[in-house]
Amino acid sequence: MAGEMTSIRDGLQTRLQTISGLNVLNHTPDSASVTPAASIAFDAYTPNKTFQGASTPGDRESRWIITVRLAGFIPEEQWEALDDYINPTGTNSIFAAIEGDITLGGNVDWAVISPDEEMEVTDREQRQDGWFYQMEFPVTVYVSGA
Repeated sequence: MAGEMTSIRDGLQTRLQTISGLNVLNHTPDSASVTPAASIAFDAYTPNKTFQGASTPGDRESRWIITVRLAGFIPEEQWEALDDYINPTGTNSIFAAIEGDITLGGNVDWAVISPDEEMEVTDREQRQDGWFYQMEFPVTVYVSGA
């Protein structure tokens, strides 16, 4: 399974690297000094269940969190920059990056920004060196056993 998780993380990283100017990290940074940045974190793993709770052999679903971080001195500029990542289309869209290849380079059956979960700003604060914003995008990834 370690190989599959690495392939998924690498596939997500490759898709996010299609966004010009976005620093894409395959880990959560210790600080927010590099922005704009997106990090990729594994969140959960669930074998798919069928009738009466039996697992479909080999089918699995995982949840990942893409966290976008922005920092700067003018809060309005950071807020507006978030709009570009939130929009469903456009060259800086997280949605468009993932939907550009939902198979993540052929590593999975599909990956999608989770439609039943909220994207949310998880941090917005003024710091000594300016304003810091952080937004999370939950991603669901499915791999069939077939």
